[in-house]
Amino acid sequence: MRGAAAIGSLYIIARTSRRKEVLMSKADIEKVKIAESEADKIKKTAHEEAADIIAEGKKKAIEMSDTAKRKSDEIYKSSIEKAEAEAAKTYQEMIGKETKVCDKIKADGRNKLGEVADFIVRKVVDTDGNS
Repeated sequence: MRGAAAIGSLYIIARTSRRKEVLMSKADIEKVKIAESEADKIKKTAHEEAADIIAEGKKKAIEMSDTAKRKSDEIYKSSIEKAEAEAAKTYQEMIGKETKVCDKIKADGRNKLGEVADFIVRKVVDTDGNS
């Protein structure tokens, strides 16, 4: 506990925990008050600056996150477009190959059309000339 008693222009500040008395002048006490006030101002300024730094850090983190998201979206979109283009190319190649196969089957069928007609005629009309 502290107690203070005035003796002229000096103050006695007693600390019962150490049983020691310290003599301080009124001017010294004023200096301590001023120093404590300045320390409080410095603390307040430091807290404000820390809050500003934290706010700026959060703002930068959000900006970085947004930038990363935009870039990932662009990469995703580009990858999808590339995959779709490759799929379309592969599709066209497959369609082209299968169209050639179909055209060959049709051509073979046309070439054998005469043979088929002869076969049908032979079945309908006996090769011996009997109908």
